[in-house]
Amino acid sequence: MKTSILSAVVAGSLLAATPDYALAKDPRITGSIAVKNNVTAAEKSSLAKVEQKEANTAALKAYAGKVVKSELDEEDGFLVWEVDVVGRDGAKREILIDAGNSKILRNKRELD
Repeated sequence: MKTSILSAVVAGSLLAATPDYALAKDPRITGSIAVKNNVTAAEKSSLAKVEQKEANTAALKAYAGKVVKSELDEEDGFLVWEVDVVGRDGAKREILIDAGNSKILRNKRELD
């Protein structure tokens, strides 16, 4: 009995210490190019209107730093460039760029 009470107290403390943004689900995005989640890499490339370099530039305008990874991906049924940027302060961000018009769809801090 004492063990289960202690476990509940510890779990509650950990939950209380977790920031709200870490528990929140990302809002759904709406992009300009709809795709199915099983689309191939070749199909993604042929559908994208925005080149990787342009997506990286758009991401760096949203968050100054260095691009460490960028890839064409599907998110919520839309084609996006997922760009990972490490800022000058060392913080990591995942920035989703619309693969049809280079608009920023999400700019989220990554927790490591």
